[in-house]
Amino acid sequence: SVVLYAGFWRPRLDVDDDGVTVVNPFTRHRIGWGSIDRIDTKWGLTLYFDGRRVSVWAAPAPGRHTTFTASRDLGSHLPESTYLAGTVRPGDLITTESGGAAAVVRREWERRHDGPGHIELTRSIGLLASVVALGIAAVIALSF
Repeated sequence: SVVLYAGFWRPRLDVDDDGVTVVNPFTRHRIGWGSIDRIDTKWGLTLYFDGRRVSVWAAPAPGRHTTFTASRDLGSHLPESTYLAGTVRPGDLITTESGGAAAVVRREWERRHDGPGHIELTRSIGLLASVVALGIAAVIALSF
């Protein structure tokens, strides 16, 4: 249950006036609007900053079915930084997890990218230790 919590319940994306907070299974990134260089949705929502990148577990890319059934009107009225050569990727469609989250982040980023840039990284050592300890206990229990 701890692994399910870490992988499926804990990940989230928070957007506020100061920046973006990306909570992944074992890390938490707090990124100011001025620090974000690029927002991509090729393999899911990914934020690029300061020569690094962070994938947002809470906003995965759409599946193949969504890509094939998407209509042309889903790619309209998106933030300007969404369009690549006049078109959008399937991950940018507003009806997908990555596209909906990317649209919100891009709108705010386009308005506030001149703001202060700061980056904070926090690691969840306690959660990681719990997963490792419970994994070792499970292996020991299964070996008897």
